[in-house]
Amino acid sequence: MTVISNTVIRATTRCDIFTLALHSVTLIAFMAASSVPTPIYRLYQHDWGFSATLLTVIFAAYAFALLCALLIAGRLSDHVGRRPVIAAALLLNIISMLFVSSLHRIPMG
Repeated sequence: MTVISNTVIRATTRCDIFTLALHSVTLIAFMAASSVPTPIYRLYQHDWGFSATLLTVIFAAYAFALLCALLIAGRLSDHVGRRPVIAAALLLNIISMLFVSSLHRIPMG
């Protein structure tokens, strides 16, 4: 018995490498942006003098909000499509990164 495969092997093109690089940079940016507030919470605890319990509650609220956002965006992408949701997420990510980078200019107190 002879089995003939219909698999087409193609060479990696520049477009494929660019797409992989773009997706990798996007993933790294989202992972970095989602983890930025975590180490700052200890500084806030020290500066503002709240307890370890309140720090835990704040982190839990952040994690819960992130989970809700992921679930809503996942459902939304089923209705609207993946590309518009990803484009909106990238835009919001850029805005939030610019906001966080400008926080050192805001007087605290």
